[in-house]
Amino acid sequence: MQKKAYRLLEELCRSDRQNCADFVRRKVALPREDASGLRGVFLSSLSSASPSSMAPRLKCLVSIVHRLAKEADDNEEGKKFVKDVLPEAVLCLRAVNKKARETAVELIRAAGEAMVEWGRIKQRGEDIGEEDEEKEQEEGEDKTRFAQSDSR
Repeated sequence: MQKKAYRLLEELCRSDRQNCADFVRRKVALPREDASGLRGVFLSSLSSASPSSMAPRLKCLVSIVHRLAKEADDNEEGKKFVKDVLPEAVLCLRAVNKKARETAVELIRAAGEAMVEWGRIKQRGEDIGEEDEEKEQEEGEDKTRFAQSDSR
């Protein structure tokens, strides 16, 4: 029964219809403590989810994350939702079910793409990129020095 409910919810989340998009947006925006919100349902039912419903559950989360990534940059509730579901994806990487493991990887990838879309990693990436260039220059200088010492 749980598996079928997650499959139905997945179809609602993947649908391109405006009513479905509004439903997901409204239900994700509800606080974690509100049992009628998607965040509350997903975060409170992790321990009670059956192994056979794990893949449909993760597919539903992937659909929600993709939908949230398409929305505006000021979607704070969506960003919180993505951060809240990442630990579940990491835990599911060790699942026995192959489909659950593959979908967990897909969820982590979707969350990363959503964060890039929202600009969170982009700002940090510019700083990291400068550090990487400096390291590459230092390594190049070290290799040149090493090559010169070998030729002597």
